[in-house]
Parts: sequence; structure tokens; C-alpha cells
Amino acid sequence: MRLIANLQGRGHFADLVARLAIRRRLARRVRNLERTGEQSTSSPFPSGVPASSLARAFGTPPEQLPLTSLRSVLGPSLVDSCCAWPRWAKDLAVAEDEMMTMLSDRAEIEDGLRVLDISPGHGGLARCLRTRWGNAPVTVLATTEEHRQRLLHALPAATSEGIAIHLGTLRDLEPDVRFDRILAIESLPEDADLAGTLQNMADHLVPGGRALIQFACHRKVSYRFRTGDEHELWKLLLEPASLIPATDLLPRIQSPLTLLHHWELSGEHYQRTASAWLVRLDSNRTQIVEELRAVAGTINAKAIYRQWRLSLLATEELFGFHDGQEWWVSQYLLGAPGTAV
Repeated sequence: MRLIANLQGRGHFADLVARLAIRRRLARRVRNLERTGEQSTSSPFPSGVPASSLARAFGTPPEQLPLTSLRSVLGPSLVDSCCAWPRWAKDLAVAEDEMMTMLSDRAEIEDGLRVLDISPGHGGLARCLRTRWGNAPVTVLATTEEHRQRLLHALPAATSEGIAIHLGTLRDLEPDVRFDRILAIESLPEDADLAGTLQNMADHLVPGGRALIQFACHRKVSYRFRTGDEHELWKLLLEPASLIPATDLLPRIQSPLTLLHHWELSGEHYQRTASAWLVRLDSNRTQIVEELRAVAGTINAKAIYRQWRLSLLATEELFGFHDGQEWWVSQYLLGAPGTAV
């Protein structure tokens, strides 16, 4: 880990050596996961998985980095999760828009439907939904006051644009508050177990409603990052003991919601997203370090920048491993209780 951290960011050759070192660590992880998969025929986390422990976006956390710096790295919608890259997509803005369109289509969103985004990040998806459907009110959940303030800063015209910001979690909503669509993109802001979170979603969906959930997944085995493990490569982005679920973990959990569709996106989409972020991070290095210095001090600014860069480098390598067929993105469309398959 220390070797990788010392090498990365010191030129093309050093980056290449760092990438090779990361690939060796990933190859060792895959061998361990293969052994785990051979030893168990069922998911090791079938029901009692704390929803808040599921690994959040591999982009950037909402409460640790200046919004001005995020604007210099992320795309125009401030999407900090996987973007979609069709063959003709040439830049991050197009890939962001493609993913927003994909999520909207797969969630079956229509004008006039009430939408709840329980993992809004920086509000990019909510803003895109309101732009596309002017009569679809969107509510986003901010789990902390700091997150709420950041959303207000990122969405200065939220109220006039039909976006409501609610401080709290899904469990904090009044029992009679219901939505036509609930979205959870790479993060579930709940302390309950995953089965309990799915139950809470069901409680806040109208009859015939839909929930769309997206996770970064391993193709076969659920596992946790541990301190001193690959977690060190993502320590700015992932909480200790964050869970990377197997792609079949959520469908195996009993809940009142009905699984309607399960899509899998090659890890190459996340690989290209992280690569685009990394290019923008390097291109705006001087500005970003100055912005970090203002909030973190002279000594910490460069360290945070290097760790951010390392995290994106590792994300690119993780999802590009085995041509994007080892780790990828899964999307699940769930129907309200009683929905026919």
C-alpha cells in the first residue's frame, strides 16, 4: 500500500508501476474470493446486512471535499456514481446524461409521479429528473445537517424547481407519506438491516409503485473491506467494514417487494467514469490543492489530493479487472407489495 501511494502521481511510468501493484492486490483478492465461493453455496450475508454498511459510491463522499473541487472533477450534474458509456459517448457530460436517462427509464418514471431519492449525493439525479419532467415533484433525503446544507448549496433553487430536501432517513418519514417511485443509487442511508430497509421502502410506496436500487457488486461473493486490506486504497471513500455485495445478494433477501428486473452493467462503465474523473483531477490539480488548503491546511491538502487520486486510480483498476467481468454495477427494479411479476 505504501509503495503504491508513493508511486502514484509521479509521472506516467510511476503510475504504470502503481497500477501493476494494484492489479496484483486485486488478483490476490480474486483468488481469496474464489476460495470463499467454493467453500459456501450461499451468500455469507443473507439478511442481517446493515444497509448503512453497503459501500457507497466509489466517486467522492458528499461531506468531506469542497463542492468547488467536486465541480472540477465530476461532470456538470455532479454525479458521484457510475456513469453509462455507450460506444459513441466521448465525454463525461454525455455519460452522465446517459446514466440519468437509463435510471429514469428503468425506474419507469413519468411526468406527474412523486419521486423519493434516498441517496441523492449532490442532487444531480433530482435536478435531471426535474429538468426532464416538470410535473414530477422530487424529495431528497439528507441524513445530516451538513449534507442538507451541501444540497442547498448544490441546488440553490431547489424549492422553486420542485425539489424538497428532507432532513432524516426513510424511517423518519411520516407513515402516510408515500411515493410512486423510490430511488437508491449506490447508497442506503439507513441503520437498519437491508431487509428492514426494503420493508421501509415498501411502506412508503403507493400500490403499483416501483423502487430502483443500484449497487457496485462482485460477480459472485459478498465481502467486506477491512483496514489494512484493499480498503486502504479507498479510505477517503469507504467506511471501515463496507460491504461489497454479491450481485445476487439483494434478490435473495425476503421482503414484501417483488423483483421485476435485474440488470448488470459491465465494470468497464465504472472504469471509464473513474478514468474521466482522474483526468479532470489532474488537469485541475493546482486549483484543487488550493481549495483543499483553505479547508484542510497546508500539510493536509496535498495528502488529501494524493489519497483522492489514489482512490480514483484504484477504482479504475478494480472495475476494469478481468475486462469488467469481476466487479460491476447491478440495478434492481422492485415492485410495491402485491405487484405481479
